[in-house]
Amino acid sequence: ASSGVKMLINEQVDFTKSRNIFIAAAILVAGIGGLTLSFEVAGQSVTITSTAVAMILGILLNIILKEKKEGEPVETEEAPAATEEALAE
Repeated sequence: ASSGVKMLINEQVDFTKSRNIFIAAAILVAGIGGLTLSFEVAGQSVTITSTAVAMILGILLNIILKEKKEGEPVETEEAPAATEEALAE
């Protein structure tokens, strides 16, 4: 645990961003809360421990909640431009 905190400090993770707080909270809840996944594959019972689930959850959340880089345009849906014909109606 202390090596993880040291890594967060060394990499200067910005916890003023909601994205980073959400990801860290989800990882901590899954890991400390004891979230495990159990299922069967080809008749064999497989259990994924809480540490592994927390790690997988962190990776997936980082992929899903991509951080916008500076200078990258924000994707928005634009309304079609009004034409003179449409305005005349």
